[in-house]
Amino acid sequence: MPAPAPSSSAAGGALARLAAAAVLANSRQHTSWLQAAAPVPVEEASPARASLSRSPESPDPAPADPSQLWVPDLVERIAAFLSPHEVVGLRLVSKEAARLLRGRAALSLSQPVPPEVFAAHWSRLGACKGLTLAQRRQLITLTARSNVVANLEVAVAAAGLAPRHEDLEAAAGAGALESCRWLVGSGRLLWPPEEAWARLLRAAARGGHKRVCRWCLKSFLFLTQSGWTLAAVSGAVELAASAGHVRLAKKLGAESATALAARGLAPDDLWRRTAVQANGGCDLRTVRRLCRKVPWAPEGWPAQDKRDALVAALRSQTPDWWAKAEYWAGLGATLTPDEQRWALDSALYLPAADWQERVEFLMARGAVLFPPCCLAAAGAPIGAKEQRLAWLKAIGLGLGPYLPELIGTVIGAGDTGALAWLLAEVAVTRQRPYNLSDTAAKAGHLEVLQLLTAAKCVTLGARAMPALANAAASGGQLAVLQWAAAASSDALSSPVPFAAAASTAAARSGCEAAVELLAELGCPQPTNGEPYRAAAQAGDWRMLPLLRRAQVPLRAERILYNLAVAEGAPLATIQWLLPLPGSSGRQPNWHAVVVAARQRWSKTQDAARRKAAAGGKKARAEASEAEAEEPCEDARVLAWAREQWALEGVRQQEALAAAKKRQEKRRAQREESIRQQLLRAAERKAAREAAPPGAGSDSDSSDAEPPLPRWPPPDSDSSSESDMWPPKGKNRRWRYALEARPRLRLPMMRLNGTFRPYGVYWDWGS
Repeated sequence: MPAPAPSSSAAGGALARLAAAAVLANSRQHTSWLQAAAPVPVEEASPARASLSRSPESPDPAPADPSQLWVPDLVERIAAFLSPHEVVGLRLVSKEAARLLRGRAALSLSQPVPPEVFAAHWSRLGACKGLTLAQRRQLITLTARSNVVANLEVAVAAAGLAPRHEDLEAAAGAGALESCRWLVGSGRLLWPPEEAWARLLRAAARGGHKRVCRWCLKSFLFLTQSGWTLAAVSGAVELAASAGHVRLAKKLGAESATALAARGLAPDDLWRRTAVQANGGCDLRTVRRLCRKVPWAPEGWPAQDKRDALVAALRSQTPDWWAKAEYWAGLGATLTPDEQRWALDSALYLPAADWQERVEFLMARGAVLFPPCCLAAAGAPIGAKEQRLAWLKAIGLGLGPYLPELIGTVIGAGDTGALAWLLAEVAVTRQRPYNLSDTAAKAGHLEVLQLLTAAKCVTLGARAMPALANAAASGGQLAVLQWAAAASSDALSSPVPFAAAASTAAARSGCEAAVELLAELGCPQPTNGEPYRAAAQAGDWRMLPLLRRAQVPLRAERILYNLAVAEGAPLATIQWLLPLPGSSGRQPNWHAVVVAARQRWSKTQDAARRKAAAGGKKARAEASEAEAEEPCEDARVLAWAREQWALEGVRQQEALAAAKKRQEKRRAQREESIRQQLLRAAERKAAREAAPPGAGSDSDSSDAEPPLPRWPPPDSDSSSESDMWPPKGKNRRWRYALEARPRLRLPMMRLNGTFRPYGVYWDWGS
């Protein structure tokens, strides 16, 4: 039973004493919220400060024991005044407080969290190691909704990802104006184009945030330079009305009506559509008041507007939805068969307690339930699927033809109660067991997998385990991977027969812990470099060093390098991807790298020009000065790529010059060798001619050089066409030889290991 709420004065004194105890416990960094809540400053309430104010003659009191203030009843009473996020800070004061408040502190990332508490968890090393890429993106999105810029900076650094326009849209929808300004003004996010500003305006209008709408309109007005787009503002007016934000809808509608009047147009259509959409979030009285802004009565409105109003009333969550539906039905609104089916589906999956009354209201007016409606009931919130499916079965709606889709939807949602009901009520044959297990494994629903295994709908054989492991790796589900490894060891008496695709799926999921776990379990690594490309396409630059540490082979370096530059990788990552000197990796094609970097930089420049245009001349001057002082990351990448391209050109020129020099040196060596051979042959011939006849014939016969071969051979017919010079054939290598006379160069051809002259017949014989 919760403790009664204490009075404000008692609570203030308790907060002061609790703050003093936190100071004595050396936990000053966790007591900022207590300092703001306590009416007495912490230093004045603490015994340490009181001891400083004593006279020197007075004896020092005994040191106070902080544990005396931690009375369980007192701590619980104080925690009753605090939000869940502040209770987390209270739990950090001591172990006794953590024990007393166990189970009462639940953090919501979309709500303001004390920066000290947020940084204590998400700034530690490996805080996002077990999160997938989608979960890390969700971390940034939810933190942006909290409107705490300090926490958003920590979340972006912890996730290792760049913010996206979806984060800005989520912040606008939550009214987080400070987060929106930080995302746009920090340079981490490109300045949104006009259509993105229209989406921001609609998101802010749906949430009913007037300040964010005003900020969007101001920025959008400067961007268009001719007034905001009427379609965007009209859509924002309708969304604000459908969400029940009447005052914001009227204000935006008045501004839009003024712009329409300036163009000579009447705002009748705008107010009529606003009144139609207001049926989704406003009561009937407000709807009728908005209808009076239209010159003619609702009875004369187009039939399509009446049908849209009836559908909106049936989907609304207001208590008087029945009255609104009756009002528009009384004005002659009748739904088409397609609209009836759509309204039935909406009533079956809406999280409303009176869903059955909505369905009966439609059935009383001619709507017919078809078997596909059971799929809409399977999309209801967890805990309501079983009730709605049982009701549909009770009224005679057959579920058999849609059994695989029903089971797949329930498994994807992780609703074990509805799954058990389907397995018990319907005779389930093994229809698509591997797909069903893959769905549960990817979503991480271990209880569903165990239920399917117990019902023998999924077999843990050698054929199903690789697919299940791949699905779990694609979702980064560590618990499912460990369960699959243990189940495979029990069922198959062998490790899980992983496939190389599991490593690629784990890299694509962005879960670092899953990649490491697969490496520990002995999963084979793909040899085509696909994990690197999957991580680069997702912009997950933190995954690349992890893959290299896991000894995943890297192939197609040039494709990966161009992809990283095109996706906006930081300069440090691009330099890290370069192959090491002396390695077998291929150097990038620097021309293609420069082209990709220039395209990326052009997008950044377009966003900077849009941002400068939104701020006027002063903003343009400031942007130019900031760019001159510190270029953006894309500009640094482009400058570095151009520098590397120029260095590569210099290296190629030097390599060509060195190759040409080596070629000339080899040619000179060959010419000198041939010259020396010819000179020695001429000397030996002259010596033989100068010797007396018969002298030294025996001794010089061994040293005499054999005569050069004659061409054409003496025993051949030199007039035949087959012996014509040069001979036919491929792979002919030209050489140059020098005759005894200097400067006479004759082209030579190497055939069968001998050099033969081209077009010249030499007879060196006697």
